Amino acid sequence: MPAHECHNCGVTSQMVLHGNPIHIDSFVVPESYPEHYEIWTAPYRCAHCQHVNIGTVPIPVDYDGFVRPETARATMAASDAELSWTPARVQAPTYQYVPERIASAAAEAYACHSVEAYRAAVILARAVIEAIAKDKGITERKSLEWKIEKLREQDMVREYVEEAAHEVRHLGNDMAHGDFEESIRQQDSMEILEFMGVVLTEVYEGPGRAKARREAREAQKVAKKT
Repeated sequence: MPAHECHNCGVTSQMVLHGNPIHIDSFVVPESYPEHYEIWTAPYRCAHCQHVNIGTVPIPVDYDGFVRPETARATMAASDAELSWTPARVQAPTYQYVPERIASAAAEAYACHSVEAYRAAVILARAVIEAIAKDKGITERKSLEWKIEKLREQDMVREYVEEAAHEVRHLGNDMAHGDFEESIRQQDSMEILEFMGVVLTEVYEGPGRAKARREAREAQKVAKKT
């Protein structure tokens, strides 16, 4: 059985083939002596949490020009099978001091990224920036650009964090307004999520950790006096 870091529980565990592999595509390696492959996919159950992961692998065709189902099954059940997995595990950061409604939207953006729904991830990241402004009392019916600038004017974010928020806004606006001429790459989506995290850390996590540290220190001083 192949091993894999389960996208659900995060444990690297044996993956048990659960059902019959399915042939979904074919391709040829364009070299002097072309090699023909069939792409097969199948569900696997994580031996640790029983959650389903989807494994996919290219298999070279047999001498008669196709892959037999029994060959595909044996290949995909082998411990050394070189599988690609869906969804990919992308662990969302834990936000201790971010309001739950905003933190859950940020986690959902990471979930979208993990299943390659990059447009959805970017749109949600933009919504998170807007929710931050609303949570901080910037509720005027004006553009997100204006709201981000207000966050800066009120010293809630530093200049480079303002720039990060604007980058989320720019790409998020394109997606929200139906500008789909250019596809969103994995790298683009991940970068936007990282920028979203920069803003969340600046507005909530940094101040929250500093406050918690100060309160712990003051409580320690009081305890020493008593």
